[in-house]
Amino acid sequence: MKKTVTIPDFMTVEQWQTVNNIEHLTELHKTVKTISVLTGLSEAELKTWGVKSLGTIYRDLNTKIDLKEEFHPIFKYEDKLYGFSNIDTMTLGEYVDLERLCQEPHKNLHDILAIFYREIKTHNFDNFVWKKAQKILVNNKKTSNIFKQYEVNKYDVNERNRASVIFKKLPVQYALGALAFFLGTANGYTNITTPYSTEKELKKLEDLQIVNLKVLQSIGDGLRQFITSPNQVFSISQGTKVSLI
Repeated sequence: MKKTVTIPDFMTVEQWQTVNNIEHLTELHKTVKTISVLTGLSEAELKTWGVKSLGTIYRDLNTKIDLKEEFHPIFKYEDKLYGFSNIDTMTLGEYVDLERLCQEPHKNLHDILAIFYREIKTHNFDNFVWKKAQKILVNNKKTSNIFKQYEVNKYDVNERNRASVIFKKLPVQYALGALAFFLGTANGYTNITTPYSTEKELKKLEDLQIVNLKVLQSIGDGLRQFITSPNQVFSISQGTKVSLI
């Protein structure tokens, strides 16, 4: 008798957190738990399957779910537009909370995301000249400082707590891309953005902003996707049907 299983197009932040918290289990139990988390099938049902069928679906999950890091500076989710908070304008409160949460990044990934991303309150994305210029840059595998084109809401802990629940449903590759971008660029800022910054240190800040643009180009295709498909809404897909023998 054939069984049909739905494989999602991506792993959510919440699913990734669950799967990364089962290292204490045996390999077989890890396999069953992972399949259950990603397909929605109960562990009780999966335990009635043959080992061969479990192995097949487990391999399909590993093959078809993309976990490659992708940094998306802007995304739209549930009809709201979110933007990555500009690193060089982050407040001390944001850095303090990030430092604490990053001590356990797997466990706190959804909260970290809610600091990185906030609702955009003003932007220039509807400007025809900006759109035209961005398409030319993207087609030439270049980018501009996208962070200058929008302004996000001020950091608020209560709003972060609300958003963190929503962000559990985001594709984990976007979360990992955002974390990689932050870790790849933030260290330099913490060393030079002090109340006593000298002219030489401010020049270093300008150099860091150039580095940011290079990192922005190197992590995934997020900016290109936003430019070419600005109305894209990330949602849980029904996935691909896979038949097992």
